[in-house]
Amino acid sequence: MADVKVNIYLASSIKGLRRTNGVVGYVIEADTSKGAATLTQFGSVKDVTENQSELIALKNALTRIKPECEITLWTDNQYIRSAFLQDWLKGWQSTGWKNSKGKPVANEKEWREVAESLSGTSPEVMLGQEHIYKNYLTREVERRAKKYV
Repeated sequence: MADVKVNIYLASSIKGLRRTNGVVGYVIEADTSKGAATLTQFGSVKDVTENQSELIALKNALTRIKPECEITLWTDNQYIRSAFLQDWLKGWQSTGWKNSKGKPVANEKEWREVAESLSGTSPEVMLGQEHIYKNYLTREVERRAKKYV
């Protein structure tokens, strides 16, 4: 049983399948004996799709927490949600990172890093739901995208 419950909230300024530059961000919220603790980070990404940008944000967030944490992931990204809810990760790992058509998995590098960070656990995924950081993250990635991209 996980000893720490962690929420990871993701956001990206990139929308759609076209490769472009943008900003991603995350908030990690962990329950501690002293109450909730948070960590926020934003960064620019170049020549990526929306799916890849959110995966990069997830990968970066996962490097900041312990593998044994109980994770709830908050995202608007259907691709990430489906990968966890339909156990795509386990399937890809068992087929040598090939999709159902026998072709290499899109964003394989990022998915491999996410899988390694999760160490066989699977987060609960909350898709498109309102949360305390949603407006803040959306506003910040858009603001930073205008400034840095």
